[in-house]
Amino acid sequence: ISFSILTFLLSSFLGVSPNNGWVYYDPVTMLDGFMKLDLTTTPMTYEKIPLSGLQPNTFSIAIHEVEGATILYNNIYTPDLNNTDNRDGCACYYRADNNKSYCMLPVEFETQGEKQMLCRQSYAEFDGHYLAWQDWQSPFMVVRDMECYCEKEGVCPFEGLK
Repeated sequence: ISFSILTFLLSSFLGVSPNNGWVYYDPVTMLDGFMKLDLTTTPMTYEKIPLSGLQPNTFSIAIHEVEGATILYNNIYTPDLNNTDNRDGCACYYRADNNKSYCMLPVEFETQGEKQMLCRQSYAEFDGHYLAWQDWQSPFMVVRDMECYCEKEGVCPFEGLK
């Protein structure tokens, strides 16, 4: 199978960076990172990418988008081990050029009369300096200007935003 056909097939369900021949994927058994598959080497090589800043009680990492050296993923976790049906997800950027993660910070939400620190971010995508996601517990889409977020919260995944 040719490199271009393999890249096309994999891009439909994995994080693929077509300009450099790398595929990023998240094995279900890996809770502290994801894998990078280099399709340009023979044989293909695998590299584990460890992630920092993950929430306690992480049970899944889900890659959503790859643009150049920037990988957008979701850190899915349970905020309460006594109620594993209650889960949350924080959108995070990983910069392959500096091997660093930048995760959105949880904010206070009131659910069922109880205040919790949650992210409630799922199905995230980014375009330039804008991050969009679906609220985990509602049908609403949210768009965040990462330039403003960087100034306010100090989470700056893009160069020049500080």
